[in-house]
Amino acid sequence: MRTLTLTPDARAYAVAAATVYSLSCAWLAGIAVARLPRLRGADFLGVYVAILGVVAGLSVLALDPEGVTSASLGGLALALSVGAGAGVAAVWAEAILVRAARPRSRRPGGARRSAGRPGRTAGAPSPTVPDARLGIGGRQARRGRDLGLLLAVAALEEILFRGVLLDLALSLPAPGLAVAAIAGLTLAFALTHVTFGWVAVLAKLPLSALATAAALATGTVAGAIAAHAVVNFWAWRA
Repeated sequence: MRTLTLTPDARAYAVAAATVYSLSCAWLAGIAVARLPRLRGADFLGVYVAILGVVAGLSVLALDPEGVTSASLGGLALALSVGAGAGVAAVWAEAILVRAARPRSRRPGGARRSAGRPGRTAGAPSPTVPDARLGIGGRQARRGRDLGLLLAVAALEEILFRGVLLDLALSLPAPGLAVAAIAGLTLAFALTHVTFGWVAVLAKLPLSALATAAALATGTVAGAIAAHAVVNFWAWRA
């Protein structure tokens, strides 16, 4: 019996699915929250983390990317140190870009103040604003939950972008193709934030470039996760 497929190689379909769904997680989360009755009005970050987790888990199982599944203890320690430094650099580069891209507010302490705190203006999914009726304990609990979700976003997005997709880019047969794919991947990560505006896209380019450099330099995604975690922690703190 003839099988009507473009190729009998199952890995090719896994590569295509991982690429498409890695780039679509935020869009899928937005659609789910807006359209699915059971999720309507749900916290976007929670839904986004769930979708990221499913896509990242299936992609790692199907493709076994080297940067995610193989690293020595010493390599992890080095990667985390490199990534933390890259994250600090990304925070300040983001602040400079946002400040340069946005006009200063005429109101004292307005946009000028927010531009100096890159977390709120960079376009990362914002934590849910605490409800005043929750009380101090409730607000603190929600803040803690938001931080946990933002750190989960950092880990899962990096597993997909600097783990799965970067590994696929490096596996291309020609060096020129690999370089072009890495550059495209770096830009694609920033473009996934376009929902928050073009300033957000610009602001995420330093993180994308530095996380990619950390992953390439250390051979593991751990450095990229550390860099992204620093940026998201700063966003939460702001």
